[in-house]
Amino acid sequence: DDAFDYDQEFRLRCRDGSFKWIRSTGRVIERDGRGRPVRMIGQHLDVDAQVVARQKVEVLNVELSKQIALAEKLAAKADEANRAKTDFLANMSHEIRTPMTAILGYADLLEGHDGEDELRREAVSTIKSNAHHLLTIINDILDVSKIEAGRMSAECVTTATVQVFEEVVGLLQTRALGKGVALVIRYDTPIPLEIRTDPTR
Repeated sequence: DDAFDYDQEFRLRCRDGSFKWIRSTGRVIERDGRGRPVRMIGQHLDVDAQVVARQKVEVLNVELSKQIALAEKLAAKADEANRAKTDFLANMSHEIRTPMTAILGYADLLEGHDGEDELRREAVSTIKSNAHHLLTIINDILDVSKIEAGRMSAECVTTATVQVFEEVVGLLQTRALGKGVALVIRYDTPIPLEIRTDPTR
């Protein structure tokens, strides 16, 4: 092909009105004094079948590229969903351990306690509170459909501020005592009576 002076494809209309793809190749065999071609030799080849096949392949390649792009997009969404599940379960694992520690700690406290009804009532109250908290978390874990549908969201409700602090202390008190650490709340400045938050989380 390097010897050709021209090599191109074009469509010719046949006598019956149809069109065919033709490949025309040739070379100059004689030029005039100014270098212009005066004699050429070449050939016309019917390449209609090859061109049509090539066009079909190009169309298929475009469609294949679209399908690959769609598959990659779906795979990315699946990876994102899996990461969301992993993050959610890791967070829930931490949230479950916290109330469970309080429940077990206060259960141990009740088991070894031999008096003071007020302390016993406080321990029972803390156990019940953490049990309800744990049940809410477990319900969230079991409700996998919320995660898959992207509807997992935090609440925003009016909650007593002091109650939030007291529940935090109730969650961590036995763990702190077990390590010989005092856990107390000190209000150095005024605080709002209520805040809008998610009381579970």
